[in-house]
Amino acid sequence: MRASALVSAASAALLAAALLPALPAGATVVVVPSLEEMAVAAEVIAHVKAGAPRVERDDKGRVVTLTPLSVVEGVKGAKAGDILEVFQLGGSLDGKGSWIVGAHRFVAGEELVFVGVRHTRGPGSVIPFGVGFGLFQVTRDDFGVSVVEVVGDVVALERSPDGKTREVAPQVRRFDSLPGFLALLRRAAAAEEAPRLMQIDRRPARAPQGG
Repeated sequence: MRASALVSAASAALLAAALLPALPAGATVVVVPSLEEMAVAAEVIAHVKAGAPRVERDDKGRVVTLTPLSVVEGVKGAKAGDILEVFQLGGSLDGKGSWIVGAHRFVAGEELVFVGVRHTRGPGSVIPFGVGFGLFQVTRDDFGVSVVEVVGDVVALERSPDGKTREVAPQVRRFDSLPGFLALLRRAAAAEEAPRLMQIDRRPARAPQGG
């Protein structure tokens, strides 16, 4: 399936989900794509560090939030040293605030794997792949560098075995190796193989010293 078709299908599914009755209050209903679909359809995939967000009005008078992302390692559509800028509708300005439910609020200094598409605002302007997904938090500790999907205030729409659709809490995808996760995305983007959720034994880098 072509990348444009995947994006169109995801958009259509999201629209259909938005029209369903009796949605949970305060949550956005989404159809979560597989990691393979995201990697193939995405225009930009990169390991990044977020800068300080700024809020302003665009040329249409809308309140928007713009967050710079410094690329640490590029996977697709970006390279180390590039500066991307995330475009988001909404934000807090002049004492008033409004956000799209489920959208991520970036924090300066956070480390992420970004999966998204380009925005028409400019060559470096990007948006996450979808509301509530397309971002993976990078966490460093004594056990290594792990990656956990950032899931916003969303509800996933899935089809049950009897053919009916139902709303469920989205499953958070976790990976215990940042290099392994980036390699997985590269293979998926190149359609070399379907990605699989892999769990790697987490072991301390060094044995704790006796006290």
